[in-house]
Amino acid sequence: MPFCPSCGYEYKWGITKCPDCGENLVEHLPDKTRAAMAGESYGEEYKDWTPIVRLPSVPVAQMIYETLREKEIPVVIKAGNEFFGMATGGSFGPLNPMGDEAVLFVPKDFIEDAVGEARVIVGDEWDKWKLVDVET
Repeated sequence: MPFCPSCGYEYKWGITKCPDCGENLVEHLPDKTRAAMAGESYGEEYKDWTPIVRLPSVPVAQMIYETLREKEIPVVIKAGNEFFGMATGGSFGPLNPMGDEAVLFVPKDFIEDAVGEARVIVGDEWDKWKLVDVET
């Protein structure tokens, strides 16, 4: 699958330009983009990215992602072997395959707020999917 070297989103074969960034797509994600997607180069303000929940599907992860972004909580999704969604700026790109499980990561300083929001969305399922224990 081709990737955008700027935002890191993955696209279907046949697409050659990122509709969000306008960048030409590449076959492999550059190391610097992969590192940024994993939260390794957002600067000093975001540290200690922590997995908070393992979800059974990407659509559920996307729903939580959008909610966290609305609340200005930095978030990254790991689905399969790739990271998606910039923690700052931009919109959420397409994820494939849709049936894969997904893990949401947030910086340590945002765990309590992120867990509170995610718990509201997934309800009783939170206790079986959570990766951190936080009282909210």
